[in-house]
Amino acid sequence: MGTAQIAHDVIRLKSRLILDFFYPTNPQSDDMIVDDFKISGSYTTLNSNEVQELKQFVRRVNKWTIHLSWTRTEKPEYSKTDRELMEKYALDLLAMASKFIEECLSNGFQLGDLPNLYHDNLQRLHAHLIRTPRIEEGKGKRPARQICLEDLSP
Repeated sequence: MGTAQIAHDVIRLKSRLILDFFYPTNPQSDDMIVDDFKISGSYTTLNSNEVQELKQFVRRVNKWTIHLSWTRTEKPEYSKTDRELMEKYALDLLAMASKFIEECLSNGFQLGDLPNLYHDNLQRLHAHLIRTPRIEEGKGKRPARQICLEDLSP
């Protein structure tokens, strides 16, 4: 376990949440999905092949992170390539979520106090991740300290 494992679990869980919002496969009546907002702007950033790849990856996430399954005892966990794809998908989904929120705001939606804070955090985190060069796994040192959203400049 440890910090790296927790970080990967969070990436997988949050990515699945955003994917289910934008590309629901079997939404329940009380699930919030993108169609509920009736936004006509361009916020999607994934092509159909990328969506299918991501959905296949989500099946693996479901087996390794969401559900307790026999797969965990039979197959190896994520490879280095899988973790790199996970990072790519997470950044793609963050970009899509950010564009969607901006499109909602330009269509007249308003955020309350707490959602404004969440939106600010999303923007700071996304900007930080985009401007920070990726260090290939096994090729560099880990950051000296964890990311603190309050310390990130907008």
